[in-house]
Amino acid sequence: MFFVLLNIMEQKVMKILIIILILWIPFVCYTNEWSPIGPDTIIVNDYLSSIYGDLLCTPKGIYLQAWGTGHENWEIYPSGLPVLQAEHYDTSGVLVILNGGTYSDGIYKFNQYLKSYELLEFCVRPNFIYQHQQYPQPKYYCGYQGGLLESVDGKEWQDVEYFKGKTVFAMATMGPNCLLNDSTNIYFSGDDAKSWKITSTAPPHTRNLCWDQQFKAYMIYTGDSRSSGLWSSADSGKTWDVEFWSTEMSALFYAHYFILVGWEKFYEGYGGVALWTDESSDLRSINEGLPKAGINRITQNDIIDCINAVVCTDSGAYIRTDFDPTAIQDNKIQPAQFNLFQNYPNPFNNETVIPYQLKQADYTDLSVYNTLGQKIITLVSAKHAPGDYVVHWNSNGYASGIYYTILKVGKVSKIMKMVLLK
Repeated sequence: MFFVLLNIMEQKVMKILIIILILWIPFVCYTNEWSPIGPDTIIVNDYLSSIYGDLLCTPKGIYLQAWGTGHENWEIYPSGLPVLQAEHYDTSGVLVILNGGTYSDGIYKFNQYLKSYELLEFCVRPNFIYQHQQYPQPKYYCGYQGGLLESVDGKEWQDVEYFKGKTVFAMATMGPNCLLNDSTNIYFSGDDAKSWKITSTAPPHTRNLCWDQQFKAYMIYTGDSRSSGLWSSADSGKTWDVEFWSTEMSALFYAHYFILVGWEKFYEGYGGVALWTDESSDLRSINEGLPKAGINRITQNDIIDCINAVVCTDSGAYIRTDFDPTAIQDNKIQPAQFNLFQNYPNPFNNETVIPYQLKQADYTDLSVYNTLGQKIITLVSAKHAPGDYVVHWNSNGYASGIYYTILKVGKVSKIMKMVLLK
């Protein structure tokens, strides 16, 4: 009788445990806001989850949290130069690129057991390191100020002849299809990067590329450009269509069935991270749990078995695992309605040209201020139709120094610095 009762109790306990587990798993694997990974007081350039632990690439070195040491136990291993990015390598370490504008720039192996950096290849101003999954084994690529390096084993590197003398900024692959860009062109390869051809012209501020699973390519133009925003191509980069206008985008990532973008600065109304799908045709902010900080990179934890993304910011790294677009309905971001561009020439001696752009009709005020915040002249004060505009400012009667142009459209303002030298 005793054993019968014990068996019944064990069955009930097991049922309770199963119910608890079923209820608990969604909260562990699916979170509808960003959760911090490591310290939130550091600038994070990249994140990598390796077989040894979690790594954060920072300007001061690598922060490492070895598995089993506790969520708060992070150790820093100084590098002497900013660690820009990390990539999977072997069981003893990862590949990292150090970029500080010195003769120590290059590709290193960070040994996770010895906690040391080993220089594998010197290169000036490396921009990215990338592992292309191709048969029969992966291949590594590193774009830098001078070309594109490739390696089969991560130890021996050689220049890709086609890109010698170019500054290669970004690379993305999907199957055998590869896209790459330098400061002037976008290149395509359909044979696992064995041969390349120019597919279209790239603006000078193109820094991010990615593919989706339908072989549609995406890129972002960064900086204050008339073409700034998210663009897409359905023909391997030959032609591009704008999906969303916005300045100062800084990060781009494809996660299973949606696109994530980030901004280098946080502004009210836009900034942080936003989600894009072809079905919605708009960007929706998903900043719950994120600090109001610039976004340096968007990547993922490729060890945990669920859809996720990791955001590297100027105030730590954060992970999120719930990206149901149907649940993100109230955070629609409005495209940039106007742009203020850098004056030219700058510095200037007597006269300079100030260009700006309106996406919709609105009352426009363009004025110049001195360093004391005093308005010295109003150049434009009228309602404008959408379009591109330029204003000439003749600085006769004004002393050499720094001046600020402020463009106010409706209730929103943008500022730009000018230097007058006489």
